[in-house]
Amino acid sequence: MREKIEPQKGLNQAFAIINGRLERCKKILHLLVEQIDILETMTPMAFLEFRDNLIPASGFQSLQFRLLEQLLGLPILHAQGCPHYRLNEHDFAVLKASGQEKSLLQQLNEFLAHLPYTKEKSKNFWLSYYQKIQVAFAKESKLIQENTFLSVQEKNLQQAQLQENLICFQQWYEQADSVQAQVGFVALYIFLHQEQEEFSAVYQFLKNLMDIDELICLWRYHHYLMVQRMIGHKIGTGGSSGQEYLKNHLESNRVFGFLLQLINFLTH
Repeated sequence: MREKIEPQKGLNQAFAIINGRLERCKKILHLLVEQIDILETMTPMAFLEFRDNLIPASGFQSLQFRLLEQLLGLPILHAQGCPHYRLNEHDFAVLKASGQEKSLLQQLNEFLAHLPYTKEKSKNFWLSYYQKIQVAFAKESKLIQENTFLSVQEKNLQQAQLQENLICFQQWYEQADSVQAQVGFVALYIFLHQEQEEFSAVYQFLKNLMDIDELICLWRYHHYLMVQRMIGHKIGTGGSSGQEYLKNHLESNRVFGFLLQLINFLTH
């Protein structure tokens, strides 16, 4: 199943530099997550003593956070699902101007779409893998059905999830001409060949993007828990509904979630 493909000239060298910088970004995000621990050493009363002085500042609704989201790939008018009325005219202009540049997600999609591992360019591999996926899902379905520790309801739930994943792959396979499908095929191909030297650097690049997505999600979650603990259901300093607003956006703003979805389709 693992084809030998010649790497593009200089690709690993370029990704060595990129991955080094992404590792630095990950260190920064780890630090941001850990800083919330410091705030949580305070009591709610101590926190409330200075909280009002933060208005209208907000971690989620600040210009800097919006620029970061937009740089990664969240659309400017939909980031966090909240309008930008809290930004002043100058900051909104800065945000809007930055939106004219290609995001990291857009550049990733363009890069992957041009690699020679799409369904169209690697027909034999993907036909064989499609058949292998069907066998793997059938085997997993049999294991679920024969599991004596699961109730009928639990079996039905797991079978439904398994069927949903299979249908998702089938639809993806049949719509291979779309840009998103091509990108998915290439990314999955890289996942499957990650141990080959020519794919190790680009795989590490994709892994770093998933790590960054996860760390931002982790920061959001820690922020949500801190807000829940410190202010309860009070309105957020940025004008949002507070903890409910934060809770509703813990998962919805993942940028590279499609890479995580590919894990459903990995098989030996």
